Amino acid sequence: MIVLIDGVRYRLVIPDNEAALENAIQSNCQHIFGPDSFYFDIKRKIKSKAGVVSIPDGYVIFFTHKKARWAIIEVELASHSIYNHVIPQLSKFNSGIEDSSARRKLVDVLYDLFDDDEVLKARLKQKIKTGEVHKFISDLVSEKPLIVVAIDQRTEELDEALRHIGGVVQVVEFKTFRREGLSDDINAYMFEPVFKSIIDTGNGTNGTDNFGSRLGSNQAKINAVLSTEPKTMKTLVEEAGLSSTYYNHLKSLIEKGFVEKTEKGFREIVGRKTVIDVPPKVEFSEFWEPIRREGLFRGKPVPVRDEAWIAKGIKGVTLILQLHNHACFVLLVFKGEDRLKRRNKVIEFFPKNEYEYELHESPKSARIKFPVLDKGKKDRNDWPKIQEELTKLGTDIYNRIKEPEARRGHSNLGIF
Repeated sequence: MIVLIDGVRYRLVIPDNEAALENAIQSNCQHIFGPDSFYFDIKRKIKSKAGVVSIPDGYVIFFTHKKARWAIIEVELASHSIYNHVIPQLSKFNSGIEDSSARRKLVDVLYDLFDDDEVLKARLKQKIKTGEVHKFISDLVSEKPLIVVAIDQRTEELDEALRHIGGVVQVVEFKTFRREGLSDDINAYMFEPVFKSIIDTGNGTNGTDNFGSRLGSNQAKINAVLSTEPKTMKTLVEEAGLSSTYYNHLKSLIEKGFVEKTEKGFREIVGRKTVIDVPPKVEFSEFWEPIRREGLFRGKPVPVRDEAWIAKGIKGVTLILQLHNHACFVLLVFKGEDRLKRRNKVIEFFPKNEYEYELHESPKSARIKFPVLDKGKKDRNDWPKIQEELTKLGTDIYNRIKEPEARRGHSNLGIF
């Protein structure tokens, strides 16, 4: 198979092994599961009450229409035996995840991954609008997961076999195309994103269009497969830029590529099958723009999805400027077996009579938190002051750790 993109030829390639396909899936996670998804490449055992063990290829937390979901990922090659390998593995997943003990262990593992990474945890907190990360994960994992089978080629045999598997299973056919004529591997990928919506005809019939008689009262709904928050047809028509009178609405929605007709009704085309050649347009944070333009923290623009923080490394310590809705602070993060010892030595650089700070620990990290202001992202009128004070303290802390006099006075710190 050949794909032609602006005159450039890409040929279909078969992954050498599952690891190659798994790496491609992980790299494109946010295209598959959405920009707010979290992919965890952890080979965590799931053990059923009967002692049957299975090991998924990964776990994903993702969001559709503001509802959180979680998924178990199984990466397979079409060349593998469906009934001897794929189906037994999926059956083990279903059996194992029913065990409450297995779920609790998984909750602890996922929580530790967030708790050990301030950046990751900040992203999640910003999305779920609460600081109760453990409760969020526990509530989420208490629900049934989506089991995603990512495979290089979908087959009739696979579809037939999956009809006999319990739980919610979704197949992602993930094809890899490689650009011809270059020594370096430049790939394009074709797949159907997991997040997508379905328009429900809502009348119990198969494929009958009764939208016209129901649009005026906004009864027609767009029922998202992975959401309990359907839109109204009024919302869809407005998003398409059509007249609020809805005249000839369905035909116009189809022509504009918003809707397609299926055997069971009409489907909103949200997650289209597409070839990714160039990255989608990314919106960048206005708050961080002047800070990234010059000074100690200059660097690449910060995507809006990551605007809760920026980080800079110094001598084995991660320095983070963190921005919440109505607060901002500087964090120093220490990892490794000797993290507490190294943190305690760095504290000597910051006398209590000169600096205000808090100490925090998790199973895998130790932190020093320096409050700056009780103002943050939503205090837009105070942005200039926030930017000034945040970078001022961040620069001062950075220089305190780096300055030669301090290092000479603490030559036995073991952090430099």
